[in-house]
Amino acid sequence: MEEESNGRKVLCYAGYRGDQRPLAFWMSGRRMAVTKILSAWIEPRQRCFKIRADDGARYLLYQNTDSLRWQVERMDAPPEDRES
Repeated sequence: MEEESNGRKVLCYAGYRGDQRPLAFWMSGRRMAVTKILSAWIEPRQRCFKIRADDGARYLLYQNTDSLRWQVERMDAPPEDRES
């Protein structure tokens, strides 16, 4: 299932509980595949995922459990953008 959030879409694996985990998201017009879920947890009113995307950067994805809308935050720069 795809959900749009702040001009971004999040594609999720939809299992028996609905959207269970993110598979990809769009940022700045580019589709970013989730290559690894580093951690997942539940907070009051939101489900949270720390993931690594196919650009090598880590992101936090939050889904509000009331509105089902997503927020996406980049935690660090992709490896090629980091200073040596």
